[in-house]
Amino acid sequence: MNRSAHLLTIALALTLTGCTGATSMDPDSLPTQTGSSIPTATGTPAASPSEESTSAPEATDSVEGTDSVVGTEDNSSATPQPEPSDPGTVPERDLNDHGNLPGTVGEASVFDDGSGTTFADMKAEEIQVDFQCTGDSPQESINGQFVALHFSVAAHPELVDSGWPYFAMSAREFKAWDADGQPVDDPVGNSAGCVAPDDLLPSPIEPETDAEGLIVLDVPAGSGSAGFVIGGFEGSYGWEWSW
Repeated sequence: MNRSAHLLTIALALTLTGCTGATSMDPDSLPTQTGSSIPTATGTPAASPSEESTSAPEATDSVEGTDSVVGTEDNSSATPQPEPSDPGTVPERDLNDHGNLPGTVGEASVFDDGSGTTFADMKAEEIQVDFQCTGDSPQESINGQFVALHFSVAAHPELVDSGWPYFAMSAREFKAWDADGQPVDDPVGNSAGCVAPDDLLPSPIEPETDAEGLIVLDVPAGSGSAGFVIGGFEGSYGWEWSW
């Protein structure tokens, strides 16, 4: 082989050797493109750093056409509630020092609601001081004397609206005071049996019923007064008659 042919053969061999080396390079040494998307496990491209920096605008709580914020209660347009109406008051009663309405012999005293409805009328027809018992087996007064009050009572149909089913009036619903205005501890005393049961005021008195009879009290000698309180309750006003 001449010299020119030999040199051509060597050059061709070197060329083939270089091509074979390029195809056997390590893939990890290949350059990558900065900023490219990387496939995720779902096959959806994940955002690149430059794409993550751009976020969608945040949703606001305001409603179009209003300045209020959703979730904040606005009571500015709430309808004001009316104030409770005044039901009125029961007229004041002219009570005496014992907290009772003064009664007058021969005049009716009225049990009412203070606004026109009458439940019952009671009238002290007569008061007998130092009363002499007429019963079969009377006892001596423990306070000084017996006083008999002769009452007539009319219970009206409206009594059922008073809170009381009937009108009870006996010596046990009375309080008494002596000449000095001091309370009597036991105004019933020994009054039981002073007169026959038929002479006493019947009690209780049903609505739409009239009744008449005596209330006998055991009180100190001399002047004094007695007050009737419905039910005998402490703190309740009643009606008071003097002798």
